[in-house]
Amino acid sequence: MNTVHKKHISSFHVIIYGFAGTILLGALLLMLPFASKSGTVTPFTDTLFTATSAVCVTGLVVHDTAMYWSMFGQFVIMLLIQIGGLGIVTVAVATAMISGKKIGLMQRSAMQESISAPKVGGIVISEIEELPLMPCLFETASAIGTVGLSLGITPTLGLISRAILIVLMFFGRVGGLTIIFATVSAVNRNISKKPQEKITVG
Repeated sequence: MNTVHKKHISSFHVIIYGFAGTILLGALLLMLPFASKSGTVTPFTDTLFTATSAVCVTGLVVHDTAMYWSMFGQFVIMLLIQIGGLGIVTVAVATAMISGKKIGLMQRSAMQESISAPKVGGIVISEIEELPLMPCLFETASAIGTVGLSLGITPTLGLISRAILIVLMFFGRVGGLTIIFATVSAVNRNISKKPQEKITVG
């Protein structure tokens, strides 16, 4: 009698494969000629280092982000930063959904806010400073991802724009997952304090 062995992929495997696949895809995209301002193919070792640094939010670079990469290359790096910075929250919620746990309204709201925060911040800074949207989005994505990569516009920003970056950096460092758990525990605590009475009819 033949026994069929099914391979079980745990959530840890999903995280490892997901991050590794994202880094590899990012490295390949950055190798495209139009990803660099010079229009040349960047060596795989350089793009792999850059993609890994962006996804793992370390801030280490082998090429100056503003001077070397084209707008497409900067956009790819920005996406990698967001995936790396918000990946833990996404994986946590996805794992909870797979395991059958219900995702409440507060958790969904916190997730949406953590994803949309860099976009909103970038748009506001762009309007205030009268700068192109792309570099502003890059700065806000870097701030919330706590990466340290920059296109060089931060020193020129005004007080309000810097305040926005401060809030995003704090939010990114504390983490969306922490905020989700804090809001959920607060809601659960309020619910548990409500008196429960049996209603007798007749």
